[in-house]
Amino acid sequence: MVAKWKKQVIEQLPEIFSSGRVQREEHDEALRDHLYQQIGQLKVELDWLKKNLGCSVRERLRWIEPKHRTISIKRQCELAALSRSSYYRKFGVESALNLELMRVLDELYTEMPYYGIRRMSAELRTRGYAVNHKRVARLLCR
Repeated sequence: MVAKWKKQVIEQLPEIFSSGRVQREEHDEALRDHLYQQIGQLKVELDWLKKNLGCSVRERLRWIEPKHRTISIKRQCELAALSRSSYYRKFGVESALNLELMRVLDELYTEMPYYGIRRMSAELRTRGYAVNHKRVARLLCR
């Protein structure tokens, strides 16, 4: 009986040891395919970045291609160092009142550069504009 078992084991040894090698080869092949896929994706992203060199935020916003087949908007924003919210933000046009206030603030600043935001707000209120210090601060930043 032992001789029979020994004979069966010797006959099946190549199959036992080769199955492990086959599994390793299949795993290595799957890993290789995955790595080639990643290399391809990185090559597409690198080509996209090379095509879109620039520096200002508005220029980088123009880089984003919403209908790009392989790079998502999220990834494009990451590559361009932008937040997605800045991509979706719509820049509005300043109102006529804000433009007038900015002109008056510019005149005030050239006359009295030592005035702060609260004094500028007070001066605008004496000239008849209904503004608070937060609006003045926002307009001075533009």
